[in-house]
Amino acid sequence: MNRKSFFKHLSLLGASMGMFARVAEATKAKVIKHKKANFSYDKKIFKLGSHTLKVEIPDAYKSKIQDLKIELRKESQNFENDILLKPNVKDGYLELNVDFKREGRYTICFFDPSDKKKGTKIAFAFIRMYALKDDLYALRPLKGDTHIHSTNSDGKNTPIEVALRCYEVGLDYQAISDHRRWDTSDDMKKQLGKYDTSMSFYHAEECHFAISHIQSLGARQGLTDYINANKAQFDKRVAEYIKTLPSDMPEKLKTEVALVEVQCQIINEIGGISVLNHPYWYSGTRFNMTDESVEALCARKKFDVFEFINFGCKDISTSLSNAKYTELCKDGIKYPIIGTTDAHRISAQGYGYTIAFSKSTKWEDVKDAILNYRSLAVSDTDYGKCYSHLKERMIYGERRLINYAHFLVKEYFPEHDKLVAEEGKLLKEILEKGETKERLAKLKEVSDKSKSLWDSVLG
Repeated sequence: MNRKSFFKHLSLLGASMGMFARVAEATKAKVIKHKKANFSYDKKIFKLGSHTLKVEIPDAYKSKIQDLKIELRKESQNFENDILLKPNVKDGYLELNVDFKREGRYTICFFDPSDKKKGTKIAFAFIRMYALKDDLYALRPLKGDTHIHSTNSDGKNTPIEVALRCYEVGLDYQAISDHRRWDTSDDMKKQLGKYDTSMSFYHAEECHFAISHIQSLGARQGLTDYINANKAQFDKRVAEYIKTLPSDMPEKLKTEVALVEVQCQIINEIGGISVLNHPYWYSGTRFNMTDESVEALCARKKFDVFEFINFGCKDISTSLSNAKYTELCKDGIKYPIIGTTDAHRISAQGYGYTIAFSKSTKWEDVKDAILNYRSLAVSDTDYGKCYSHLKERMIYGERRLINYAHFLVKEYFPEHDKLVAEEGKLLKEILEKGETKERLAKLKEVSDKSKSLWDSVLG
């Protein structure tokens, strides 16, 4: 390169650097200029009807609150115009009178007419809320995983590690469901359930008296232990049950159906509910259950709950479960559904769970919620490097509940999960370092916040 060309390239490089600097400075200024105001309001869930909201006013807008345009928007338009709200300042707070006429998501939007660029076109602040009919308003959303494994069967982590991980991922209830072992869940209920936390511990085990895996959930004793102690009686019961099955059913299928359905009967007799685990579990070379077994068991409707999400079985399981569930509904057959991880290591926990809309965290109330179709199956993954801050959250169940749940995972569960995780940290410290008055008091303090959070968001 000659001297003339060298200086020409150098001057172009300087111009480019100057341009990048101006763009960076302009971008920085833009971020500061368009910083959103925070109109603070902690109530998020309301009954249908009229309410007066008392909203904290940001300092920057206290002098011109009367000049703002404030609208109430319903997420589904229903051919209705947005409602203009009249700002009323009382005792230093903004009072807004709202009327929720339909169930669903609402947003209060704040516009500044003096902003020449945005004006009344783009809101600079939002308050998001949800209005419910009385039946759903009276219920609490609870997250739980009832299919997890520990080192007491084929899991990689101890029961304590598994249980503490449930806190870390923000669950309200858990049930370790080891293969052929009910005692793991019972031990966790005794060892950790005695501490004053928001977590509830339920009984569970995964049972293997047939090719199809049946889960006993919430039973007062172990199914495997019960059958082993009464094996002759169980075998006789299965043999008698086979005689009641359709004569044109293949013999191998008769045996499989009888083994499954007698287990389900016993589970109900000992106070639990039966769950058909991962009907489309694919091992990499074949499915665990035959098509004939899935078809017969689902059509006969003798088990209680369909495990819709089993995160450990990955996408093929969910896809086929969705297809099968759709087919069943078309045929007039409907099952309550749940979501689980089937985690065999703690790193897999948190990606599949159930949201149950329940009166309380007591097992009988959660059981009632599931059996009466007030539960959703949830699968959480992320979008990868492209959108690392986002999650792909797939929720299955009743449309009314799904819409509500998507609001909750943005507006309620983040704060809820933080508090539950903090409980888990404090509980872990107690287990590792021992009980002291100070540690127990701190755990109770955080636990009380966690337990009362739901009441604090109800309007």
